[in-house]
Amino acid sequence: MLVQGDVASEEDVKRIFAEVLTAWGRLDILVNNAGIQTASPTHEMTADAYDRVLAVNLRGAFFCAREAVRHFLDRGGGGVILNNTSVHEAVPKPLYATYAASKAGLGALGRTLALEYSSEGIRVNAVAPGAIATPINRE
Repeated sequence: MLVQGDVASEEDVKRIFAEVLTAWGRLDILVNNAGIQTASPTHEMTADAYDRVLAVNLRGAFFCAREAVRHFLDRGGGGVILNNTSVHEAVPKPLYATYAASKAGLGALGRTLALEYSSEGIRVNAVAPGAIATPINRE
């Protein structure tokens, strides 16, 4: 099933979850994998570029995690959230300050959710891969 939307849009995320839950009836796992990056010297980074990276990489993951947690709590029985962070959550990457900040924030969000909802059977984990040869890294 393919459902298209912008994870940085709260309305789109709510619609995506509604469509998936209507079709499948339940959700057991959320994988937060959406991510973008913009290469720029930090002193030249525009506010719009900074905001867009944070909106997709961190705000979008928050919206998706929030909707997943709401569903897990409503249906009972727990669930899983897996956040795809990055090695750059801890290892700096020149020209990618916004990407590193967004992934570090996602790591902190995941650890907080894990502590907040573990008693409800909701597991929250992260993977932080290194650079992988994909089109986003060929720029």
